[in-house]
Amino acid sequence: MNSLHTVPHAATDTRQGYDVMWIRAALIAITLFAFAPARHYGFVNWDDPTNFINNVSYRGLSWGHFRWFFTTYHLGHYQPLNWLSFAMDHALSGLDPQRFHLTQILLHVIAVLLVHQLGRRLLAIYFTYSPRRAIELGAAMGATLFAIHPLRVESVVWLSARTDILAMIFLCLATLAYLQHVAAPTGRIPWPAFLYYIAAVLSKEHAVVFPVLLVLIDVYPLRRIPASFAFASPPCRGIWLEKIPFLAVSIVGAANAFFAAGSSVSSLEQSPLTDRLAQIPFSLAFYPYKTLVPMSLSHFYEFPGEFGLSHRWVLMSLIACGGSAGLLLLLRRRVPGLLVAALAYVVILAPVSGLVQRGPQLVADRYSYLACLPIALVIAAAFVRRFEVVPWPTSMSCLIVVTALVVRTQSQVAVWKDSETLWKHAIEIDNHNATAHALLAYVHTDAGRLDEAIQENLTALRIRPTQPGVQRNLAALYARENKLDDAIDHYLADIEQSPSRADSHYFLGVCFERVGDSDKASRAYRAALELDANLTLAHLGLARLFLSAGYVKEAEPRLRRVLELDPRNAAALELLAQLCANTGRASEAAQLYDRAIGEAERLNQPQAASFLHDAKNRLTASQPSH
Repeated sequence: MNSLHTVPHAATDTRQGYDVMWIRAALIAITLFAFAPARHYGFVNWDDPTNFINNVSYRGLSWGHFRWFFTTYHLGHYQPLNWLSFAMDHALSGLDPQRFHLTQILLHVIAVLLVHQLGRRLLAIYFTYSPRRAIELGAAMGATLFAIHPLRVESVVWLSARTDILAMIFLCLATLAYLQHVAAPTGRIPWPAFLYYIAAVLSKEHAVVFPVLLVLIDVYPLRRIPASFAFASPPCRGIWLEKIPFLAVSIVGAANAFFAAGSSVSSLEQSPLTDRLAQIPFSLAFYPYKTLVPMSLSHFYEFPGEFGLSHRWVLMSLIACGGSAGLLLLLRRRVPGLLVAALAYVVILAPVSGLVQRGPQLVADRYSYLACLPIALVIAAAFVRRFEVVPWPTSMSCLIVVTALVVRTQSQVAVWKDSETLWKHAIEIDNHNATAHALLAYVHTDAGRLDEAIQENLTALRIRPTQPGVQRNLAALYARENKLDDAIDHYLADIEQSPSRADSHYFLGVCFERVGDSDKASRAYRAALELDANLTLAHLGLARLFLSAGYVKEAEPRLRRVLELDPRNAAALELLAQLCANTGRASEAAQLYDRAIGEAERLNQPQAASFLHDAKNRLTASQPSH
């Protein structure tokens, strides 16, 4: 019987071509099947409103829009190609979340196919003497586990996380181009790989670690750089020189990312150094563990109480990391690829491991999209080893694992179907998640369930008294229910927590005005204007107080200031029209009434327009005829 190595070359190529074609078709099918339900989902209240619903800057493909793509640091990120992809979605279907989701799923399919191709190339280099079928199936297995693992759900289904997928696409293309350059050099610098790398950095800042990954690939499996630390030897100099353009982009990209992040990077007061050091081993251990045990996944993992180096999670993570490092060092000669893959994982995860902390999350499933690629490749290599020994048991075991993962992934996809389901799931995973309770309160508020919203906000405060925004949200809810004393208490608490928040001072003034305390209302409005001199609502509030007290001369400059800032402010137009009518300036009052009527009609407020028409008619009727 002929072995794989004795089959004629042409026949082997033909058969392998069909095998690869069917493998790719299967990868596309299983990926689409796993994530198909997300095709019909909408936006969620987790960055999506800020990125898509309330943001008009990305909606177009003009030069002005391109200038915005390549100059904006929206939400502390520089990701122009990400914005370009959303602009193309919007150009095709407007603000249709289903179009956005479909594009994101298809981009993930492309990333999966590239991961498969990268696996084929690396495994072929690593397993020089293994049967080709084992390598093909191993690459397919690694790509499948990458494609459908539940940890991928956040990056694929959350629209605000598209940047991970784009970066993966371009990094895979860059790596494949680099391997091609090594196999058949066409010059000193691998320019195709370099251009793909620039695209990756323009998709996601974390791609700046790519030059280090190239060095690791050069060490193993390419063996271009010796692992004996003889890095400066003459044969290695050309290899280092070809990395200079990559390193230059990395330095510029890292500096730009730091500049873009700005105040979104937590200060040492917000996130102490000990907490950051504790977060690193926890992050390193978290994603491999969740890869093996993909249960209790959440889109938001909040820092537990009293987190630090002595926390039990951190101690367990330190033991796991230390034991793994020791084992990898022991196996470095027998299985050198395992150590290189582990180092690649650490390098990719480094920017989001906690040392430069951004946001309130301890870890995030989306961080695994790039970082777990080395893990997928290790699994692919393990499959090849086992398949060579026991092919059928290995294949059947993998089939069972894949089936279980598809079921688990579809269950995790369902969590993202709407904001309420999303936050309830986070609370189910961790009932002490203050952020989840606070954002579930927003969902109840939007649905008009004010009592439930109040209870969720109170729960968030019990868990974390300093939870951002909760005091203000509670105050607004109490004000809507006319519980003004409670609203005032919570606005005062919010101001104590965030003294520079001008709108809280303004709304506090509104509450004082509604309970009839004009002096405190006036002080609150003035405090708001000290923080924001152009806050039209505060000027308008002071004007109302002056008018109610009969101080017409003091009210008029305030109203005119409002109209300087907002010429279409209907309330200011109406009040100034009344003021002019009461002071004998009928002609100007009529003009102001006309403008106010026009605004009411523009805002589709027929009752207000009718009221203003009546007021103007009374003004006209009171004037002597000529």
